[in-house]
Amino acid sequence: MAVSADTRSIEAALAFCSEDLIYEHPAAKAKIEGKENVRRGMKGYLGLTRDPQFEIRILADRPDVVVAQVEQRFLVKQDDGTWKPGQRSNLTIFEISNGKIRRIIDY
Repeated sequence: MAVSADTRSIEAALAFCSEDLIYEHPAAKAKIEGKENVRRGMKGYLGLTRDPQFEIRILADRPDVVVAQVEQRFLVKQDDGTWKPGQRSNLTIFEISNGKIRRIIDY
């Protein structure tokens, strides 16, 4: 999402993911299946934020799952070109298969 991100940034992030990746956000009723569909979705958010700050706390980790509390703060680009503070707090579950992230669930 960051202003400095580009398609190479997306590819770097997706390198950790399997081809059959599933992203879910139950509160938003979102479910995206397949790495290509996730890639397409990520491209739509490029350049919309700047000055990101992340605080990540691992709550549990096993070879096949990681549960993390993720606090994010950033500036969000407005339609008029100005920037407004934004934040997001998630409980994120990463399911792993064969060394790659296969499913991400954001609560």
